Amino acid sequence: MLQLHYTATDVTNDVTHVGYKNPYRYRGYRYDTETGLYYLQSRYYNPEWCRFINADGFIGQIGGLLSHNLFAYSMNNPVNFSDPSGNRRIPSIMDLFEEVVFLIVSLLLVPAVVATPKLIYPLVGSFVDAVVDTISSSSVPSRNIASSSAKTESRATTKTKVDIKTKNKEEPVRIYFVAEATYPGAIVHKKQPLNKNIAKLRLEFGGDIYATTSDDAIYLCNMLGGAIGPTNDGNPKNAMHYHPLIYLDRAHVFFGTDPNLKFID
Repeated sequence: MLQLHYTATDVTNDVTHVGYKNPYRYRGYRYDTETGLYYLQSRYYNPEWCRFINADGFIGQIGGLLSHNLFAYSMNNPVNFSDPSGNRRIPSIMDLFEEVVFLIVSLLLVPAVVATPKLIYPLVGSFVDAVVDTISSSSVPSRNIASSSAKTESRATTKTKVDIKTKNKEEPVRIYFVAEATYPGAIVHKKQPLNKNIAKLRLEFGGDIYATTSDDAIYLCNMLGGAIGPTNDGNPKNAMHYHPLIYLDRAHVFFGTDPNLKFID
């Protein structure tokens, strides 16, 4: 076994330095000292060119101009994203840390916000509404995927208080589930339900989602600017899905009872 030892004053500008024996460098990528390239599982990345040397196996998406650059690394945003597989960007550790901190703080502050809405709401406005909605929705139990369907909103003919109150009562509770595209097909985790806000967050950072209905899938994509689809990306073995309009990566929102979906506990 090769053991490497470093000190606080170690430098790596000498080819005889012990650091050159360690192939894992920036963000854990494997570095080839002979070629000067990083190996990212499926492709090689040239740090001097700031791009991959071979094309991505997946073509771009409608509405995402940068996604058609098959040699770009992390959508030209290497500070906030990484690409350990060479096929898909993921958020950096700091971004994930910030999201976790935000959720923890929200869980701690929401009880106080609910207790004193008249004092807090004028200060934080819609932010409070979003947090309260997130916490309240997260307590809703998972519904049966095979038989569930979204309720239809009543048509409000006027803007009276009565109509608005009725519409709010009949607005459907949308529950989503963690999914994984398997190329082809997809896996749906029935025991991992998500409320719409957490589902939006996962989708925004490239995670796949399952919605029980097409309407729920479109609703979630609209939270990120709009929906593209439905589509199976030209492969009949893929499950039908939507893509969010403003998201430039390959996130999917699967829906319904497509035979190419595999539901697991």
